[in-house]
Amino acid sequence: MSESLRLASRERWIYGALAALLTVLWLATLAARPLFNPDEGRYAEIPREMQSGGDWVIPHLNGLAYIEKPPLQYWATALSFRLLGPSEFAARLYSALSALGTILLTWLAACRLWGPDAGWRAAAILSGMLMFVVLGQLLTLDMSLTFYMTLSLAAFLSAQQAAQPRRWMLLAWAATGLGVLTKGLVAAAIPAAVLILYSLYARDASPWRRLYVKWGLPLFLAITVPWHWLAARRLSDFLEFFFVHEHFARYLTPIADRHEPWWFFGGVFLAGSMPWTLSALRVLGGGWRQRGGSPAAFNPALFPSAPAPVTAPAPAPQG
Repeated sequence: MSESLRLASRERWIYGALAALLTVLWLATLAARPLFNPDEGRYAEIPREMQSGGDWVIPHLNGLAYIEKPPLQYWATALSFRLLGPSEFAARLYSALSALGTILLTWLAACRLWGPDAGWRAAAILSGMLMFVVLGQLLTLDMSLTFYMTLSLAAFLSAQQAAQPRRWMLLAWAATGLGVLTKGLVAAAIPAAVLILYSLYARDASPWRRLYVKWGLPLFLAITVPWHWLAARRLSDFLEFFFVHEHFARYLTPIADRHEPWWFFGGVFLAGSMPWTLSALRVLGGGWRQRGGSPAAFNPALFPSAPAPVTAPAPAPQG
C-alpha cells in the first residue's frame, strides 16, 4: 500500500472517530437541563397529550385544540415518549437526530458535488456553527424543518447532475412535503423563491425542465393533503385560521405582535454562523459573483447562495 493511500485511510478513521464522538456528545447533553418555557414546554406537552389521549389528528395543549402548526414533529415526539417514556431526553431526541441528519446530508451532498475534502469541511463547519448547535439541542420545530429543507436541497442539486434525475427530484418533492407537515407553507415557499431568484440572476432555466412536476406534485399533495383534509373535517374554522391567520396575517399584520427591525435576520445570520461568520459571508459573496456559463449550465455553487426569507437556518452543502 502506498504512503498516500495509507494516509487517506488514516484520515478516514480519524474523521469517522470524530463523527462518532460528536454524535455521542450531541445525544449525551440532551437531558442535562430542564425544558425551558414557553417553547420547549409547549412542544413537549402537545405530543404528551397526543399519545396519552389518542388523538393523532388534532394536536391539543392543555386540552384545547392547538392548530398553529402541522403535526409531524408532534407525531415523532409522541412516538419517542411512547418508546422511551416522557423525559427531557425523549422530548429533544427528534430535534437532535434531525441536526445529526442535517450534518450527514451536508457531508453527502458536498462529497457528491465537490469531493470528499469539501464534504468533511462542510460537515465540520456546520456542526460548529453557534445557531446550529443551539437549535440542535432544543425542542423546537426549527431543526426538523432545517433537516427536510436540506434534504430537499441536496436531492434537488443531485438531480441537476444525475443521469436519471427523476428519483432525486421525487425525493426533493417528498422532503418538501414533509417540511410542510412540519412548519407549514414556508417549507415550500423558500425553495420556490430560491429557484426563481437563481433562475433570474444566473439566467439559467435548466432546473425548471428537471422538476418532474407531473410526478412530484402528486407525491407532494399525497403527503400534505390528508392531514389538512382531516383537520378541516374536524374543525370548521381550521382552514381560515391555519392558512389565513397563521401563514399570512401572522407575518403581514401586527396581529401576532411580530415586529422586528429590518436588520433583524441579518443579525441572526451573523451571530448564528459564528465562529464561521466571515467565511460564510465570503462564500455567499463568492457565490453571487458566479453565473452559469450558458442557459443549460446549472451552477451548484451559486444555487444555495440565492437569498430568500429565513425562518430557520437551512445550511447549504457547500465546501
